[in-house]
Amino acid sequence: MKKIATLFLSLVCLSALFCLPACKLFGNTGSDTFEGAFSEQVYATDKEAVEGFLATEISGGAVKAELVDFEEKGELSESELEGLDKEVLNEGDEIVSAKSVEVTYKREKKAAVASLAEEEDDMLVFTVYIIEISPHGATVHEYRYYVPRAKDGDVLTRSYYEDLLDSEKYVNCTQVYTNVMKMTMPDMTSSTPDNIKTTTQEMKSAYTIKVADNKASLEMTMPDLTSYDPTNPTTLLTYRHLWGYFEYGTEFNVWASADGTSYVKAATNPFVQYGITDIKSFAVMCLPKLDYSYYEKTDYGFKIQDDFMNEYVGKTLNQAVGYGADVKAELRIYVTEGRVSKMEASASVSMSAEGITIGSSTEEKLEFKDFGTTSVTRPLGVVA
Repeated sequence: MKKIATLFLSLVCLSALFCLPACKLFGNTGSDTFEGAFSEQVYATDKEAVEGFLATEISGGAVKAELVDFEEKGELSESELEGLDKEVLNEGDEIVSAKSVEVTYKREKKAAVASLAEEEDDMLVFTVYIIEISPHGATVHEYRYYVPRAKDGDVLTRSYYEDLLDSEKYVNCTQVYTNVMKMTMPDMTSSTPDNIKTTTQEMKSAYTIKVADNKASLEMTMPDLTSYDPTNPTTLLTYRHLWGYFEYGTEFNVWASADGTSYVKAATNPFVQYGITDIKSFAVMCLPKLDYSYYEKTDYGFKIQDDFMNEYVGKTLNQAVGYGADVKAELRIYVTEGRVSKMEASASVSMSAEGITIGSSTEEKLEFKDFGTTSVTRPLGVVA
């Protein structure tokens, strides 16, 4: 039974990894407003521009992209050229040529990922535009790459990701988060060494965040684990509620309430350790935190590439626990009108020892909605 208890405690820790609020992680049809972007940097040759594209737009926290080859596929049409956002160009600059280039590159996983995934380096292809420019008043031509709009199955680029997560897009919106976690565990109160029974416990969490006009509000419901014994299925699981109100003027002020009526002002900002120092940073704290190199484009938005989700997460847990955990996980991020509109995450972990299997599963959803129409009013119980 001692080994079972140890296994159970490991499962509790693993569940905590998966059941962090979406802030810590991470319409049905994706609709992007990103049409493409010029490189900020200029290059001396087309090859240097291609290498700059791989270094700036593809290489990231998960992978390093190394050029294998590139091939010109043809000149852009007049309509395609007309559709490029040319804000980066100076008055008098002339586009000499604009070519569609197929770039073949090797995707080398970074050390932390490669050591877990145990895969060969990947060979991938991405189509980018290489623009040759004659700067006004200069005799030497320069080159810039242009990131076109992504196709389904493409890896994400830095330019697309940064445009999508632009904090200005989220300073007026409502965020609604829900989490349902189920844990199957040994029933220590009724089991014997020869007859180990299991029981399933369900826990729910939810919060709503509203952000508008340098103000924000938070309403949260969460399990109260202070007196809960997870090894005793007869323990009654209770919930507690929390309300928060936030204002930003010359500084970030926080008030909290346990009843939604009486508010107490925090002496210092308790969120500063998370980089939250104003309403803008508060508004985007629940957006995805993994960098662009982990994701791939889909028809609804984007998702974590399967090898990073299934193998990276799975092998991480196996190494951490040593019990051969069976892990399944998925994260989908939906995009509507150039903003993240919904994130859905699911995960399950199961482990076996001494003839029984215990496990945990969680379903999370975070919705972003009411852009531009959200309003926040100071509660009556808040005293400045």
